[in-house]
Amino acid sequence: MNSTSCQHTENANGAYCGTQEGRWVKAVKNYVKNLDYGDVTLTVHNGHVVQVQKTEKIRF
Repeated sequence: MNSTSCQHTENANGAYCGTQEGRWVKAVKNYVKNLDYGDVTLTVHNGHVVQVQKTEKIRF
Protein backbone atom coordinates (compact mmCIF):
# COMPACT_ATOMS: atom_id res chain seq x y z
CA MET A 1 0.00 0.00 0.00
CA ASN A 2 1.28 3.44 -0.82
CA SER A 3 2.48 5.63 2.01
CA THR A 4 0.67 8.96 2.27
CA SER A 5 0.56 11.65 4.91
CA CYS A 6 -2.42 11.31 7.17
CA GLN A 7 -4.12 13.77 9.48
CA HIS A 8 -5.75 10.89 11.41
CA THR A 9 -9.29 12.13 10.87
CA GLU A 10 -12.41 10.13 10.22
CA ASN A 11 -14.68 11.35 7.45
CA ALA A 12 -18.47 11.10 7.16
CA ASN A 13 -18.50 7.60 5.63
CA GLY A 14 -16.28 6.15 8.37
CA ALA A 15 -13.15 6.02 6.21
CA TYR A 16 -10.04 6.71 8.25
CA CYS A 17 -7.04 8.56 6.82
CA GLY A 18 -8.62 8.50 3.39
CA THR A 19 -8.79 4.69 3.28
CA GLN A 20 -11.87 2.67 2.57
CA GLU A 21 -12.63 -0.65 4.22
CA GLY A 22 -13.26 -2.26 0.83
CA ARG A 23 -9.82 -1.21 -0.36
CA TRP A 24 -7.82 -2.92 2.38
CA VAL A 25 -10.02 -6.01 2.33
CA LYS A 26 -9.43 -6.36 -1.42
CA ALA A 27 -5.68 -5.88 -0.92
CA VAL A 28 -5.54 -8.59 1.76
CA LYS A 29 -7.54 -11.05 -0.35
CA ASN A 30 -5.34 -10.39 -3.38
CA TYR A 31 -2.10 -10.79 -1.39
CA VAL A 32 -3.25 -14.04 0.25
CA LYS A 33 -4.53 -15.50 -3.03
CA ASN A 34 -1.23 -14.85 -4.83
CA LEU A 35 1.14 -15.79 -2.01
CA ASP A 36 2.82 -19.22 -1.87
CA TYR A 37 4.91 -18.64 1.28
CA GLY A 38 5.06 -15.53 3.41
CA ASP A 39 3.16 -13.12 5.64
CA VAL A 40 0.43 -10.55 5.26
CA THR A 41 0.51 -8.02 8.09
CA LEU A 42 -2.15 -5.47 9.02
CA THR A 43 -1.22 -2.32 10.89
CA VAL A 44 -4.05 -0.92 13.00
CA HIS A 45 -4.24 2.57 14.51
CA ASN A 46 -7.14 3.57 16.76
CA GLY A 47 -9.18 0.59 15.61
CA HIS A 48 -8.71 1.19 11.88
CA VAL A 49 -6.47 -0.61 9.37
CA VAL A 50 -3.96 1.96 8.13
CA GLN A 51 -1.44 -0.31 6.36
CA VAL A 52 -1.26 -3.71 4.70
CA GLN A 53 2.17 -5.25 4.15
CA LYS A 54 3.15 -8.42 2.29
CA THR A 55 6.41 -10.32 2.85
CA GLU A 56 7.01 -13.03 0.28
CA LYS A 57 9.41 -15.91 0.86
CA ILE A 58 10.86 -18.14 -1.82
CA ARG A 59 11.42 -21.75 -0.85
CA PHE A 60 13.41 -24.30 -2.84
